[in-house]
Amino acid sequence: MQTIKQKANTSVLKKLNAAKLFGESNIWKVTFQLAFTGFLISLMSGVYVFVDQLLIAKFVPSDGLHEIDKLLPNIDLGTVKEAIKNWNETHNSNLKYMDSVAMVQSALALTNFITLIFNALPLLVSVGASVLFAQAISRNDNQKALRIYKTSFYNALCIGIFFATNFSVFTRQILSAS
Repeated sequence: MQTIKQKANTSVLKKLNAAKLFGESNIWKVTFQLAFTGFLISLMSGVYVFVDQLLIAKFVPSDGLHEIDKLLPNIDLGTVKEAIKNWNETHNSNLKYMDSVAMVQSALALTNFITLIFNALPLLVSVGASVLFAQAISRNDNQKALRIYKTSFYNALCIGIFFATNFSVFTRQILSAS
């Protein structure tokens, strides 16, 4: 357990290290040190998307309508295709039969932009605030740095809550519009 004096010394050392890094170091050295962390975050995000798509491709059956036979034994594929054809004729529409692979690909294509927005807007706030935070630290303006940190945190949190609630409330309307 750290004492108050040890915590204060640790805090002072962190501030001195940050001031030295942002105030005295070569800009290229600082850029490469900080860019590596950004690169790792982007790499992990890409790995997440890649693994997510692999898992979806692995666990979604190659033809989902044939899986209906296990759930609803009285429905066959011919009946489903005939129902689609009748719907098209009576409602003057152009519905097509989709196997589950095409359905998953369409769903991913429609929802990737939502994931992009969910990731981009909070990052926009935090990355923009990090520049202001670094400038305040290098000028030894710790109060301003703390205000910037708190403001960017609460802005990212509010944006996340806003989008999460709006997309959960209006998911059906958003997806049916596309």
